[in-house]
Amino acid sequence: MKSLTKNLITGVGSLLSIFPNTNYAQLVPKQTAAERMRSHWENTGSYISKSIEQFGNEQSK
Repeated sequence: MKSLTKNLITGVGSLLSIFPNTNYAQLVPKQTAAERMRSHWENTGSYISKSIEQFGNEQSK
């Protein structure tokens, strides 16, 4: 009986893997690759500017 229960649970798990409860459309980026790349570089520039400012403040102390 243990073997039957284990096989049943394994089978149900396999079905859940085939029909996941995740909406993968939400995970797909809405922007183009170029738009995402521009956004990443804008963020990078912002981080660099903040770091330079912080470094300057620490040096002036």
